[in-house]
Amino acid sequence: MAASGLVMSGSFTVVASPIGNREDISARAVKLLTAVDIIAAEDTRTTQKLLNMYGITCHMVSNHKFNEQKNKDLLLSYLLEGKNIAVVSDAGTPCISDPGYVLIKAAAESGIPVVGICGASAVITALSISGFHCASFSFFGFLPRQESGIREIFLNAAQRDVRVCVFYESPKRLKKTINILAGVSPGSSVCLCNDLTKFYERTYRGNPMEVLGLLEANPGAEKGEYTLVVE
Repeated sequence: MAASGLVMSGSFTVVASPIGNREDISARAVKLLTAVDIIAAEDTRTTQKLLNMYGITCHMVSNHKFNEQKNKDLLLSYLLEGKNIAVVSDAGTPCISDPGYVLIKAAAESGIPVVGICGASAVITALSISGFHCASFSFFGFLPRQESGIREIFLNAAQRDVRVCVFYESPKRLKKTINILAGVSPGSSVCLCNDLTKFYERTYRGNPMEVLGLLEANPGAEKGEYTLVVE
């Protein structure tokens, strides 16, 4: 133990990765990923593409929602041995609807300092271009698959004091979701962001029925990923 009561360990850093365009990574993140001993990645195949672009060679271990509880003790043991570890997700900032929480919580509880390197987030990017007053907002993550669950979340959001809400949704279910929103809150304003920073990038604006009409008119609407901002 150090005099402060903290464990003398390797460094543990949470690193934000691009949400699509691989140029959207900070110089600090690249420098850190070059220097660590281990990268705990949500999908090593996806992260390898990013590392290849920047000429980074590093040992990787998978750390996804199905194995992070199992891997927690092993990765903690590496940190306690003095190894430096970075945790990344496939896109954006770990723990924001992505894995990482289990390991980060365990490290903090073990007295291991956790440092974050900021970067891309689909939530923040969508809010920044929405044109809505975003002094405060609610983030709900991925919407459920069931229609009743989607309706319940929209009703809950509409009753909150915070007037701007953000959701993630699958392109395959999107039209159904917007139609449900039209029934729950027909007068709401929508900024629907598709495939932010990527190939199919497009923003739809209007009330729910107007946005639904724009989606119906776009034959490529079921491609890419969606971030839904509602005021």
